[in-house]
Order: sequence, then structure tokens, then C-alpha cells
Amino acid sequence: MDENEYKMIISVYQKKTHDMLAQIIGLETRVMGLNHVVEQLSAKVTDQENLLIQLRGKKKPKNITVDSEDF
Repeated sequence: MDENEYKMIISVYQKKTHDMLAQIIGLETRVMGLNHVVEQLSAKVTDQENLLIQLRGKKKPKNITVDSEDF
């Protein structure tokens, strides 16, 4: 290989490295954003579960009596 071929190889490596770095930065940004959404939704689910537990605790069971003749 001569000097020009080495320069071309280095140029290609630099371009590919830059492209991959840009993709990694973009993907990590998306992951961070999605992790934030997951945290928000998890907190919302926890709040809804706690509310459901509270509502179930307030609910009084109904006693139903059935006459044997109506049964």
C-alpha cells in the first residue's frame, strides 16, 4: 500500500467512526427519553394500584338473603 491508500483508509475509518458515534448519541438520547416515560408510567400505575386498594377497602360486602322458596 502506498501513502494515498493509507490516507483513504484513515479517511473512511474517520467517517465511519463519526457516523457510528452520531448514531450512538442519538440512540442513547432516545433510550433516556423512553426510560423517563417508563418511570412516569410506573409511578402512575403505582398510584392507580394504591387508589384501587383504597377503593376496595371502602367497599362493603353485600349480604344477600334468598328464601328457599325463591331459590
